[in-house]
Amino acid sequence: MPYTLKEGEKIFLGFSGLHLENYYYNYYTQSYTSSNWPSGPFSIIKEGGANYLIYKDDGLNTGDIEGITKFQFIQHQTLTHKTPDNTAVLGVYNYDKEFNVVAYDNDYISIDANLKDIDKKDKKHPLQYISIDSNNTHFGGKTKVAADVVITGPADKLIDTVTLEMTQGSHKAQAEEVVGLKFGANHTIKLKADSFDFKFTNAEIAASGIDFSKNGVVDFSLVAKVGYSDEEFSVDIGSAEILTQYHLPRYQKLNDRADRKVGGDDWVKPDIIPALKWFSSHNKFEYGDASNMNGGSFKPDHASHRKGLSVDTYVRGYNHKVKDKNGHKKIEVTINGVKKIAKAIDNSPYQDEIQKIYISYSKTVKHFIEHQINHGHSEYKLFSDHVGHTTHFHLEFFDV
Repeated sequence: MPYTLKEGEKIFLGFSGLHLENYYYNYYTQSYTSSNWPSGPFSIIKEGGANYLIYKDDGLNTGDIEGITKFQFIQHQTLTHKTPDNTAVLGVYNYDKEFNVVAYDNDYISIDANLKDIDKKDKKHPLQYISIDSNNTHFGGKTKVAADVVITGPADKLIDTVTLEMTQGSHKAQAEEVVGLKFGANHTIKLKADSFDFKFTNAEIAASGIDFSKNGVVDFSLVAKVGYSDEEFSVDIGSAEILTQYHLPRYQKLNDRADRKVGGDDWVKPDIIPALKWFSSHNKFEYGDASNMNGGSFKPDHASHRKGLSVDTYVRGYNHKVKDKNGHKKIEVTINGVKKIAKAIDNSPYQDEIQKIYISYSKTVKHFIEHQINHGHSEYKLFSDHVGHTTHFHLEFFDV
């Protein structure tokens, strides 16, 4: 007969597969309580005093055990659990290596985690980008990652360490561990993004072998180790695109307290670094605002500067604020500056990587740009009028 759940009790449904070469169970979990228990008959067997629910994996397994029925699987999360003796997994039972088995077990530990941006304004937003650089000059050489974490388990368990792991293929970096967490009477441990960050050190990034020299993606998992044993639980919690620091001459010092609170303003997609270096060495371009650590919103509010593709830039000679002795703007200074920028872009091997150049201009400058376009100078098509770019210009790169 179907197992009857008690109020507040959970049973975990999962797809289990035993990999003998490394003694890990990889399976998906979905929890149900008495309020949302699925309908239909399930087989219950007794093993070691625990109740085990058995259902047949739809078409993937063969065999015949009386009472087994199919169940529509719902994916929730991937969980890996390693035990000290490498032979058993709490809460999951594998029956004859042919059938998916689900167990209710009082010792079961579950993990729910979500990564967030470190900017307070973005604490509710999922992490999309991760700043990786072995020479990171912010936060004492550490990359911060905010996280909401809820670990559920028995009150008598001690979580020895919790850490965030970042992987790229076979390369792995581990954030500094959080130690000595204990479940309370409510059976939960909580870490909140608005007051907690995981931290990856420069040394850990360097030792990991993760490649941040080109655009790419890294994956994250949260790992919890149970105290006084070698039990280890981990859950996959998403991925993020890589940003890296540009480490090039600046036209303004990084002394804004708001920038420092969000890990600087000099993070970009790795694939635009060669272009920035080329313009710096060949045209003496200097740089300012790009993106904050881990991307996201940029203060004051910008639609750009969020994805590591926007870089404020300065070159000597471009200044729309220069005035003559009568207080009138010297338009020729702006036009000469625009010419200088256009020539630099046109003579570079990176023209096709630049989507737009934001500047602030008057009608006279607009007419000059249109005249150049009409006479076949296609590089002038890149210029776009944007408020706030009178003493510097803005390079917006394509995402490649």
